[in-house]
Amino acid sequence: MKNVIKSVLLASLLAISVAAVAQGQGQGRGQGGGRGGQFGMQGRGGMMGGPSALVNRADVQEDLKLTAAQKESLTKLREKQQEDQRAMMENLRNSGGGGGFDREAMTKMIQENQAKNEKAVNEILTAEQQKRLKEIWVQLQGNRAIMDAKIQDELGFDQGQKDAVKALQAKQQEAAMSLMEKMRNQEIDREQMTEISRKNDEVMLAELGKIMKEDQAAKLKAMGGAPFKAAPQQGRGGGGGGG
Repeated sequence: MKNVIKSVLLASLLAISVAAVAQGQGQGRGQGGGRGGQFGMQGRGGMMGGPSALVNRADVQEDLKLTAAQKESLTKLREKQQEDQRAMMENLRNSGGGGGFDREAMTKMIQENQAKNEKAVNEILTAEQQKRLKEIWVQLQGNRAIMDAKIQDELGFDQGQKDAVKALQAKQQEAAMSLMEKMRNQEIDREQMTEISRKNDEVMLAELGKIMKEDQAAKLKAMGGAPFKAAPQQGRGGGGGGG
């Protein structure tokens, strides 16, 4: 049983990591996510690498007005990230020979990797582009943006609100694990899993919206800046492995 759980967790991590390295392909569904934003994000993985996870999307690059040199630098960075991800996954697969798995260590590894990627991307972008990238990310995340600790601080969340977000995140992870287990056991097919995930995501977005006070919801919406026009094939794609 432990080996099964470890395999499922690794699958989840792989989905999240690949999605982040792919720089946000298919994020953002372009529909309301409750009180906190204009856009929701379908996905099973949460933050999906933060703002830097969007920077290789063609529509985002067009909005940011990237130069040819910046695009070339980002392509090289993505290739290096892919190599790092493969090495990280291999290390995780070979860890805990007895089937044990440290979820906290996995989460920490993801967070450290995301921070590293964000720093590398910011070294390529101008300050103005970094600001706009964050605005686009907030729009595409909608209420999910408040799962980010920095956003929580900017909105002035109290400890009760932060705890409420954590509780919802844990519930979402448990639901995702349950779905993958059912998929593995052939109790549901991929189409059913996708539909259930979509409905779970809608509930999650609505519940996250309820955590915010009215002024916080308004501030989050303002943090999205000018409307972002997502390309149809990316703005309405099925969300990747997460956030």
